[in-house]
Amino acid sequence: AALKYFVPQISRFGSSALPRCGRALKGWRKLNPGHERQPFPMVALLALCAVLLFTFEVNLALALYMSFVSYLRPGEAQSLTISMLIASQQVVPGSNKARGLLLHPMECGLTSKVGENDETVHLDLDPWLFPFLEVLALAPPHQQVFNLKPGELKSKFLLHCRQLGVSHWNPCLYQLRHGGASHDLTTKQRTVSETKRRGRWASDASLKRYGRETRMLQRIGQMPAATRALGDWMAANLELAFNHPQQIPARLVKAALEG
Repeated sequence: AALKYFVPQISRFGSSALPRCGRALKGWRKLNPGHERQPFPMVALLALCAVLLFTFEVNLALALYMSFVSYLRPGEAQSLTISMLIASQQVVPGSNKARGLLLHPMECGLTSKVGENDETVHLDLDPWLFPFLEVLALAPPHQQVFNLKPGELKSKFLLHCRQLGVSHWNPCLYQLRHGGASHDLTTKQRTVSETKRRGRWASDASLKRYGRETRMLQRIGQMPAATRALGDWMAANLELAFNHPQQIPARLVKAALEG
């Protein structure tokens, strides 16, 4: 594979193609397939958010939660600016207000991982987020939404995964994108086509790699009981926890961190 990259002539379509090498590489991939990322469960994410909120790191908790529900890639959460927050609007009179994210805006000269501009994500199931976003929107347009230092979100995520007893999942921030899609499909909050559009996947095959509902259920069963209890409390008191972090039960946080 490395030779094909540096010497294009010997690639499949090159002037000096090596068909036997191509077949050998194909067989090698079958014998040793790549490992795909697994979904990070919502209840585990909420336990992480609880720990961050408990220490008043609200910006980090918001970054993780919005990455999950919006299926954001790690780099997108890091580079999200105030100008990419679309204000609450009523689509038609009498309807609920909607807010969204405009990712990789054309006027900024930015493109996504797959080279797309003006990708959109509607924040339609979490209206309690709107007041937070409205306060953030008062900042200068070029300012980062979550005010993250380089590597800060990743390091905190891995630290608390270890403390909460889920480091054996080999967690990474990209699993939040997988987890968001799997959660919405499992709970039937979105249809397959809605999930595909939200994740900005061009094909059903791409969605299939991300939506792994059964694997997510397996991971929930592997969680330590104290971590699961903290996540369950958060799920029942999400708006309260984000608005009043001091209301998060210290005993649940302590039990989860002590394993």
